Amino acid sequence: MTYRNDDRADGANTDGDAQLTPPAQRRKGRTGWLGLGFLGLKLGPKVGKLALAGASVAAYSTLFTWEFALILVAAIFVHELGHVWSMRRCGMPVKGVYLLPFVGGVAVGQADAENRLSEAQNYEIAMMGPVFGLASTLPLLAVYAATGSDFWGTSAAFVAIVNLFNLLPIFPLDGGRVLRALFASAGRGPMLIAMTVSVAVTGLALFALGIGAMELYAEFRHGQGTGHPMSRTTIVAALLAYLGLAALFGGVILLVAETSGGALALELLRG
Repeated sequence: MTYRNDDRADGANTDGDAQLTPPAQRRKGRTGWLGLGFLGLKLGPKVGKLALAGASVAAYSTLFTWEFALILVAAIFVHELGHVWSMRRCGMPVKGVYLLPFVGGVAVGQADAENRLSEAQNYEIAMMGPVFGLASTLPLLAVYAATGSDFWGTSAAFVAIVNLFNLLPIFPLDGGRVLRALFASAGRGPMLIAMTVSVAVTGLALFALGIGAMELYAEFRHGQGTGHPMSRTTIVAALLAYLGLAALFGGVILLVAETSGGALALELLRG
């Protein structure tokens, strides 16, 4: 949208109408600035998201090369797109994806109290991030297989380890949300117990503790409860899919074990 100042329309009396008076011109000017202001507000969130993405690349560039930082941020973005895709498929409005320097990313959806998601849908939303994350390792593995380059093998290993970390059964990581969906299908009591244990474990990472504790408090205080539970068969299948996905990420790391990044990832997994 552009603001156009048409001299014929504003000033010249070409059809017998009176020229605009100075107050009218001032009102027209204010209207133009208001229009630009609303445009700025509309573009603001998008500009903010781009700024956060740029800040994330810059932040990781202080630890790694800028090329590796770019690949890492792109992989995190693809991971969050998996959540977004699933949210939309489940009918949940999406506010956007935010990339946070040194933290990762977050896909923000708008919960609907009237149309509560089923636990199967909650499970799917949590799993789709790592599933898309697994897909993002495939191009890296293909280039590594074609070139034997340590850089591409290390990139695949780090993307795999980041997604594998997200599958840890710690709330509010994806694995914690998977755990919540599975236990919620057994009832509100088991769900709260599982979340409490998960938040206690998450205390090792303070940033996650704060987020997890707030969500646990909301669960107790507002009694949001659970959605439609999964059947026992579905729970078993979901648990096997969760463990299988984690195993696939382990397989990616083994495929690039000869690279420096693969060796480091294996050391991390061994503790």
